[in-house]
Amino acid sequence: MTEPDDLASRLADAMRDHERDRDRPNARYERGPELGRGGVAIVYRAFDRKLRREVALKVLHSHLETASEAQERFEREWRAAARLTHSNIVTVHDAGEDGGRMYLVMELVLGQPFSRLLATRRAELRPMIELLEKVARAVHYAHEQGVVH
Repeated sequence: MTEPDDLASRLADAMRDHERDRDRPNARYERGPELGRGGVAIVYRAFDRKLRREVALKVLHSHLETASEAQERFEREWRAAARLTHSNIVTVHDAGEDGGRMYLVMELVLGQPFSRLLATRRAELRPMIELLEKVARAVHYAHEQGVVH
């Protein structure tokens, strides 16, 4: 269940985003529904108008647009993620700043959240072990490249 403060925060973000998008009809990325959010950013399903493909668009929270520490951390994430080439790590397509808001564009991976997968397939041990092995190999590869997540 969504907490009232979290709901108010999401609504405020959505209203700011709507105003910003309305003022920018020629933006390269057309933002779609929210896929997830964390403490620093929100990930949206989006459409790249230039390359005509769906992507994942990660946008720094609007309340962090002026927080230099958050911006520097987000930029470090871009650079680290862009160095990684692995079948189980999303590919970075683009990154930058638009209208004062930092963003990262990545390969869109369709599916369900890992938490839901665990909840619905808990009894299926073999597939969960195989999935864990893929995650472990991807994390190991990232560590070999000097990226710690």
